Amino acid sequence: SNEASIDQVGNNAEASINQAGELNDASIDQLDANSNYTASVLQQGDENEASIFQDGGNQKRSVIEQLGDGNDASVTVVGGGPIDLPDASDIYQTGNDNAATISMDLITNGSSTIVQTGNDNEAFVTLDSGIGDVTQIGNENFAEINSPFFSSGSQGFVTQEGNFNEGTIIQGTTNNVATLNQTGDSNTATISQSQ
Repeated sequence: SNEASIDQVGNNAEASINQAGELNDASIDQLDANSNYTASVLQQGDENEASIFQDGGNQKRSVIEQLGDGNDASVTVVGGGPIDLPDASDIYQTGNDNAATISMDLITNGSSTIVQTGNDNEAFVTLDSGIGDVTQIGNENFAEINSPFFSSGSQGFVTQEGNFNEGTIIQGTTNNVATLNQTGDSNTATISQSQ
């Protein structure tokens, strides 16, 4: 059997969970919600875990889609900016045993998309605003974008096509742009942007 829970505090928010398979677990929590809050989880396979937590700000949209077995995805979005600029989080996992986390503690608007196609990939994005996107095609890749407080408005992009790659972007000042592309196997790269 599967487990699903939705908790909403506020008015006119939207949330949906769709599960097909066995032993999947999904939760959506929306606090201080309004008509500009949407969240959805789709799980097809077995033993997947997904969670979405949204609180504060004006406009939130989060999507998790898991196609396969043993995947783990988590979205946490707190704070935000103007209503005409949505805070958007998307995780798409196709394969098995992938792990993805988006954590946004926003001082203004932010967006992040993680796409994992393959097995045993790991991706972690931390933002206080701006953009952080990760695409992984292959197996056992690791990617991290770390743009915490003091890096407002920065943009980080990691693309990995292959296996056993490690890519990290660290941004410690405002309005940086970093792009890290890895094609092949067993590559390691770090981009660090600070004062």
